[in-house]
Amino acid sequence: MNINRMVQAAAIALPVLLMTSCLGSDDVLEPSRLNMVTSCEFGADVVAYTTAMVRDADGQMVEVHDTTTYSASDFTFTIDQTARLIYLRDSLPYGSRVDKMPITIHSAGAYGTRLVDDGNGGEEEVLWSSTDSLDLREPVRIRVYASDEVTSRTYTIKVDVHSVDPDSLVWGRVADSFSAGAAVGDMRTVVAGDRLVTLAVTADGSRAAYINNWRDPAPAWTAATLTGDAADALVGSAQVLDGRVLMATASGRVVASADGQTWTATGLDGDVQTLVGTITVGGVTQMVAIVDDGGTRRFRLTADGEAWTGAEGDVPTAFPADFFTGFETLLATSGTRHRLCVMGAEDPATALNDTTSFAWFTLDGTEWASMEGASTLRLPKLARPTMLSYAGQTLAFGTGDTEMLSRIFTSEDYGLVWRTSSRKVCMAYDFEGRTHYSAAVDGDGWIWMFFGNADGRGDAVWRGRVNRLGFAQ
Repeated sequence: MNINRMVQAAAIALPVLLMTSCLGSDDVLEPSRLNMVTSCEFGADVVAYTTAMVRDADGQMVEVHDTTTYSASDFTFTIDQTARLIYLRDSLPYGSRVDKMPITIHSAGAYGTRLVDDGNGGEEEVLWSSTDSLDLREPVRIRVYASDEVTSRTYTIKVDVHSVDPDSLVWGRVADSFSAGAAVGDMRTVVAGDRLVTLAVTADGSRAAYINNWRDPAPAWTAATLTGDAADALVGSAQVLDGRVLMATASGRVVASADGQTWTATGLDGDVQTLVGTITVGGVTQMVAIVDDGGTRRFRLTADGEAWTGAEGDVPTAFPADFFTGFETLLATSGTRHRLCVMGAEDPATALNDTTSFAWFTLDGTEWASMEGASTLRLPKLARPTMLSYAGQTLAFGTGDTEMLSRIFTSEDYGLVWRTSSRKVCMAYDFEGRTHYSAAVDGDGWIWMFFGNADGRGDAVWRGRVNRLGFAQ
């Protein structure tokens, strides 16, 4: 061998010798000692079983069982070689059966795999193959042996299953009363910062506000009788602009409050009939109002609640009269323009028809169009509708001749096409038949439902949330 080839051989051998010495005597990577798990997968599809209570054609509540099958390839195991842990990064769907689940394990150089059973007699190894099913309701340990049948690694397989259905809307009663039974007339609830302000007409005809902090884990309500400029307030007109609650009054004025208790008249002139909602136009959030202008209903806008911007538009004949609810969204096709979608209580004399309700939308607050479309998938007639943007879709519910808070309707296109919601998103049974209510969504994704005492069933407060909105991010 010449000198050059000897130098080359030494250069190649030196790093190998150094690497072997660094590994230590217990870590020499001999073929007979390879025993590392390289991948893991389910050997069968995952099947989830769920049960729900639904209303049948006769109006009776019946139990319905659902089975959903998920492909095994939908789930990828992660292997932590340091912690010797094999796990799924996300939990399996709610209701998944994992008590008899085959798992296939792939390993590098492994000679055999055994199941480690911690029985009463201490640790015991049980022969196991990938065709055998495992009970994964609790963590399972496996031991992978190298071809020398001595060297081994012990791994823990951990599979979690969602303890609740992430897409289910779950309701709970928060309080048996918020007004001591005084709220018997029209009601409206708005969110102003961290406050829920519920405005209601009481038994003696006066107006009252019931205020609580929606962040408070044990809500308590502060009551205030509206006096002075707000004594004749139209509670159904309440909207929020720049942190203040605004309402129209029976005398045509607009009153405002920063805390829901102290109300003062604003500088908005004209015969204001009601407030519709807020929309961002040209980067400025503005309130849309309806004003009676010499017998003609017109839209006007205000950016500060004290003066009109000058923008105006005629109100369509069939446009709802009051009790507007809705939401603002950014147009996907624009990126800068906003759209305001609303529903409201209609005047029977001018409604589009007697059988269905429609949402309306605007891009500037002055020109509006109904979303009746040509679809046969429409809402039933709702005398007092509520429309919310919630959990990635639009929800609607309300009271009427055929609907008494018994169902929730959903739309994927902001109110053009409607469908009865899935059995996972539904009203609480206690809501059906209630006649006076108000609803609002807080910053944590809770839908609050306030019920007045007009139907003699007492006033009460409930709230509900789709489970996944409460999961830690």
